[in-house]
Amino acid sequence: MSKRPISVILLAAGTGSRMRGDKPLSLLHGQPLIRHALRLIEELPVQERIVVVGHQAEKLFPLLAGLPVWSIYNPDFLQGIGHSIAAGIRIASQQVEAYMVLLADMPLLRSEPIIAMMDAFLQSDESVWFMRPVFQGQPGHPVLFKARLHLTLSSLSGIHGAKEIIGSNPDKVRLFAWPDATCLQDVDTPEDLEKITRLL
Repeated sequence: MSKRPISVILLAAGTGSRMRGDKPLSLLHGQPLIRHALRLIEELPVQERIVVVGHQAEKLFPLLAGLPVWSIYNPDFLQGIGHSIAAGIRIASQQVEAYMVLLADMPLLRSEPIIAMMDAFLQSDESVWFMRPVFQGQPGHPVLFKARLHLTLSSLSGIHGAKEIIGSNPDKVRLFAWPDATCLQDVDTPEDLEKITRLL
């Protein structure tokens, strides 16, 4: 399968305060959540994979050793997801056509619909700057951004991530019909982890 000209930015920097522990290291079927996310991005035929860490970075970096990923530490991880997106974008290639921001706490995601969404985005015209999955009317993750937004994304800050730039350009957004609820199902609490453990 040919590589798509896309950089994937995997966000694993947050504190996961509602998990009452280290969320990326929480075990799901005996494996840390971060390993499930890493396995997913390894399956994606993309030009570049970047992992952004912050909280408990010293425990996460060893899990990335030897994998086909670039990793970066975001010292401002307590300031919100926007800083983590910006940290990843700043080291990402500017020779790609798009960036995809993926959250590390969505272990039910599969590569097939992600690849289909990537292809749809790459085939879209210049009027489309963003693409995100939607299931039963609810937008989810991951989110794709045209590479022309490199400077804007690399300047993000705060807890809202890219919501503001997406929200201020509604005519530039395209929704991609997702086959199931996996684009909505993340792990924020121990109860979420229990539910997803039963589903996986």
